[in-house]
Amino acid sequence: QDECKARYDDIERTLVQADAQWRILEEQLEATEETFLMGRLDSWKKWFSLSEGELSQWAEGSLRQHVRSRLHGLLLGTLAGRMATQVGITPPPPEMLKEDADSGNLVARSSNQTLLGLLAHLRTAVRPLVEEARRQDEELAKKIRKTEKDERKKGVVALGMQDTKKVAALKRQRPEIWEEPARTLEKLVAPIKRLKEFTKEDCAPDKTASFARAVPVVVVRAVCDWYFQKSLLGYDQVAQWWSETKATLTADAQLWARLLEQEGVILGRIDSG
Repeated sequence: QDECKARYDDIERTLVQADAQWRILEEQLEATEETFLMGRLDSWKKWFSLSEGELSQWAEGSLRQHVRSRLHGLLLGTLAGRMATQVGITPPPPEMLKEDADSGNLVARSSNQTLLGLLAHLRTAVRPLVEEARRQDEELAKKIRKTEKDERKKGVVALGMQDTKKVAALKRQRPEIWEEPARTLEKLVAPIKRLKEFTKEDCAPDKTASFARAVPVVVVRAVCDWYFQKSLLGYDQVAQWWSETKATLTADAQLWARLLEQEGVILGRIDSG
């Protein structure tokens, strides 16, 4: 049982440390993004007519939300994908993460779904087994002490250093109590070992330094995409309006014929975009 408890503590400690290391990487990249965006404010104003206020808005569809999403997707998402492949853990369903967060168990602060999934599984599926086994073990220990005390009063003494039959029978129950938690924890040993290897090799500062250098490139491309997507959105809205308007006009054959006769050139240009 001591080995089982120690294994659980080691797994939880490894996950918490890995999550903290991942969050440090996230904060570094986000800080680099913030510095670069605000430091190029004059350029954004000149090239895209962006205001300082637009760099402070985080609503859905805003520039900041778009840039942050692109940053996480291209840089952190790629690394997280490699982690998930190497560790070999399928991200948990959203309801498991929500249950873990609502219960106050989830202390993770990063956005890494592999780490969140492992922590959620450990604390919603494994911890209850360990705690229940610990409770049963303590009750069994009390029962053993009481049995030994009662037998001493009755003068029942085992030969040598051996236990009496009753005490020996009670002690044989202990391995059964820890069997399921031990079996469940054993399934996590290999993934946790692979996680340790991944964080040591791929998440080391010298390996992730290139991510910070890539932030300006990601930010500039994200700003350009966001700006021109707004222009395309306006074009798409006009195209949709013309499609609906044309359908209404062509429904009246006489009216459409007169329009083609009088404004055929303009209509042709509109149709050609």
